[in-house]
Amino acid sequence: MSGRGQGSRHHESRSRGGHPRAPNRPRPSDQAGSSRSRLPRTGAPEPPAPKFTPFTSRSLSQAPKRPGYGESGRRTIVEANFYEIKNFVQENVLHYDIDISGLPDGVKKQLWSLVNEQHRSLFGEVNAVYDGVRNIYTAQRIPLGDEIEFTIVTDGDRSFPVKIKLVQEYTTESLARFLQGRGSFDSHGQMVITAFDVAFRMEPRMQFHMRPRSRSFFISNERSQGNASLGGGLEVYTGYYQSVRPAANKLFINIDVSATAFYETMRLDQLAAQILGFREPSQLQGRMTEDMVKKLRRSIRKMRVFTNHRGNKNRDFSIQDLGKPADIEAFEDEDGRRTTVSEYFHRAYGMRLRYKFLNCVIVNKARNIAVPMECCEVRAGTFYPYKLSNRQQSNMVKISAQPPEVRQQRIEHGRRTLKYDSNRFLNDFGLTVSPKMVRVDARFIPPPTIEYHHRSREPRITPEAGSWNLRGRRAVTGANINNWAVVSFANSQDTTRQHVMEFVQMLKRAATESGIRFNKPPLAMVAASKPATRFPDEIKKCLTQAAGQAAPSKLELILVILYDTDALVYGEIKKVCDVDVGVPSQCVQSSHVKRANAQYCANLCLKINCKLPNGVNSVIDLRNYPKTRNTFIFGADVTHPAPGSGSPSIAALCGSFDQSWARYRASVRVQGPRMEMVEDLKGMVMELMRTARTSPESIMFFRDGVSEGQFSEVLATEVPALRAACVALNPKINPKITFVIVQKRHHARFFPTADEDRDRSGNLLPGMIVESGVTHPFEFDFFLQSHAGLKGTCRPAHYHVLLDENDYTADELQTLTHHLCYTYSRCTRSVSIVPPAYYAHLIAARARFHVKGGYESDSASRHSETASSVSGSGELHNINEDVLKGMYFV
Repeated sequence: MSGRGQGSRHHESRSRGGHPRAPNRPRPSDQAGSSRSRLPRTGAPEPPAPKFTPFTSRSLSQAPKRPGYGESGRRTIVEANFYEIKNFVQENVLHYDIDISGLPDGVKKQLWSLVNEQHRSLFGEVNAVYDGVRNIYTAQRIPLGDEIEFTIVTDGDRSFPVKIKLVQEYTTESLARFLQGRGSFDSHGQMVITAFDVAFRMEPRMQFHMRPRSRSFFISNERSQGNASLGGGLEVYTGYYQSVRPAANKLFINIDVSATAFYETMRLDQLAAQILGFREPSQLQGRMTEDMVKKLRRSIRKMRVFTNHRGNKNRDFSIQDLGKPADIEAFEDEDGRRTTVSEYFHRAYGMRLRYKFLNCVIVNKARNIAVPMECCEVRAGTFYPYKLSNRQQSNMVKISAQPPEVRQQRIEHGRRTLKYDSNRFLNDFGLTVSPKMVRVDARFIPPPTIEYHHRSREPRITPEAGSWNLRGRRAVTGANINNWAVVSFANSQDTTRQHVMEFVQMLKRAATESGIRFNKPPLAMVAASKPATRFPDEIKKCLTQAAGQAAPSKLELILVILYDTDALVYGEIKKVCDVDVGVPSQCVQSSHVKRANAQYCANLCLKINCKLPNGVNSVIDLRNYPKTRNTFIFGADVTHPAPGSGSPSIAALCGSFDQSWARYRASVRVQGPRMEMVEDLKGMVMELMRTARTSPESIMFFRDGVSEGQFSEVLATEVPALRAACVALNPKINPKITFVIVQKRHHARFFPTADEDRDRSGNLLPGMIVESGVTHPFEFDFFLQSHAGLKGTCRPAHYHVLLDENDYTADELQTLTHHLCYTYSRCTRSVSIVPPAYYAHLIAARARFHVKGGYESDSASRHSETASSVSGSGELHNINEDVLKGMYFV
């Protein structure tokens, strides 16, 4: 049955927090564009700034200014995916509010097209830009005055009133002062950049697919540009990202390639089959379980579809829920007779449903309007708002990863696709865009010296191209393992006991060469009698059995052999070992057990060693960093659940206090969903510092996962909490704090201009620093590519200093940050961000398995990423103290 459906949910929040985290700032020597006097502001009250804030409005005194530029390392020139915006101080910006409070959600989505079709003359020659919510920006006043009212008429001949009112006129002078380092980023500067950002998005919004609140647009018909199936009814749309970015004396548009998941265009019943892992809807007959219905409901709820059974009267609906199968879902028809949906469609439309065993979709709960799946079509360009499965994510990486030269060519293709020169919206604001990527100064910082046990054949080594090998090298402090066990959840016929024994012997040989000793054979070897994927209780049974067989000895390690990469099995194993059994665990895939080699076993020993108390694989020579004497180092991150789950966010903190910065302790808290600040940072810092033997003279704090729009909040809440923790532990100490934000989710990319700067993958060599040209106009920040490229184009980390009481020079902080990236304990490569921030992320991810009530263990959770959807109480199980003594999270 078809009926009146409701429109898809409209997001009322204004464009959300912060430009992607890739700041921009050239050297102070760059010349600023001229700034002319502006028209006077209107007397309208100052409006609340949109939640979208590209840079924070902190005063100049709140964050340290750049202490100068670094000098160490080899200098070079690189290209960055930034194009200069010129003439941006030519026009004022007028901000109008458009009152659409009385419009249904479905009409709001069509608003601007309806306004242009029916009332374009109201704007005269003014090309207004609309942000998709309720803000309009122009470079000139709308001719009919500062407040106009009119009516729009929808396809159904329904009329709705619309009111447009001038809110404020903004001058570009304040933006020019900010870019020159002579003023703060005030509301005028913020709103001007916001208006420019909307202007750049306006034309793509009208031509291509854009996700809500997104700066990316996607092209559905360019399969040659990379669109491909992800599996499960999803496909990749490729496109482009663009964002206006301020820098020293300049303004840029940052352009990058982008990719995201969309539903494939097909009938809804076909999509349902693919979501559930089947090729055809007919294969679902007699197989629809309650878990499958749950998974399907989550995957398609709120999706917009259109009907295909009413000829020219077909219409759009938003799926609100899943009903019963069409041959069971019943209602009273117009004559008051009780009838099923299947019977009604046969009588009213002459249709015999092929898949009446499939659940109907409910498109109007209030009126209980249900439509069979086979009578619904998925509209092209319907984006997928949930997390991808592991397999889909792997496919996404394969499809979207591009070597640097290909990515650079595609970015340049995107610049041509955007046709800035003929863009009437940009022309209205007087904006022009350079046709070429900007070239900026860069340096390559040398790597540190890595130190191993003094009895190693080569105890000191300088890495080349970001990596080194373990051959002939022993751990600085190797673990002594007396009591350990092996538990196998693999198929015993596929991975035999003989395979396991051979693997154990090879692992022991590799451990001995690495300075780690397995002093005894395994005290217990347990094999699961049932598949853990179907019988999750088998996991706790086997692990507990292994601990029992080893009694009265206390196990120090459990080696767990997995059948496959099932995330739910892995999560349950970690939860049982960390919390219930209280033994560090190391998981290996059965495929590696059967085909083990010495290199794999040596790498496995790296993980095992640091999971045990006191194990240290390697260190860097800290004598090269004089300001780090008695320095405690912290890393913090907050991770969030899948959208709409209502699960808690996880705050994680790690700290290292041993002056080798090789071992870290962990602290975790749950907090409100989507709460970005670490709520109990004081308690977490105190918890970790109580394990230290000394008090710090200074603190290095690396904070991950914070956008530019949240910098002020971090300074106002987390820095005082850090100070309060130190005072609470010892009122006599007052350590100097350096607080650095680490950002990964940005779109800045750098490309070599000289062959000597490339590695084998075509990426820039590790140690590349950019601190001018596309960085903040005057604050202390830099981009660092610390790792070597393996696949695709390297993404540099962006470091922004919010507080520096230790007075680091640019060289000192950049070198220290780069060298820390060589201390990641579980591999012999430099990593892309400093290990404290990396470890904090791993700790938060592990904590998802420790939430009371458990993560979602039914198959419905398999459509989201791994087992990260927590459905528990918001409280954490306590990790066993024996596990906490080691770095259990690596």
